[in-house]
Amino acid sequence: MMRWQPTMARVFPHGGWRWIIVGNGLLLALAWAVPFFWLAPRAEPGALIPLHYNVHLGVDYAARWFVALWIPAFATAVFAANTVIGMRVRSFSATLDHILRAGALTVAFLVLIAFFFILVANA
Repeated sequence: MMRWQPTMARVFPHGGWRWIIVGNGLLLALAWAVPFFWLAPRAEPGALIPLHYNVHLGVDYAARWFVALWIPAFATAVFAANTVIGMRVRSFSATLDHILRAGALTVAFLVLIAFFFILVANA
């Protein structure tokens, strides 16, 4: 039978770094909510929405609203990969574990900034 307590102790390490995991989870939940609650209702069926805006060329990438789901999927994959790698390296390098978790939090924050500009381009 598998014991969950050692695994949970490695995922949620002691100390002040738990807030990074909780914050990352909240940012990812918000990043997943943006396409479903702001982009999907505003998009007409079959219509393209701008997903990238270039200052020199204007809108240079447009797609259907569900293509925007790749953005939080990427951030979720970074979070999962960094968490697994962090659990593996924590035994010999706690600093690298903290860097990986902070990096995942940074990616989630940058995804929210990207969605802010996508929403501005679609306003």
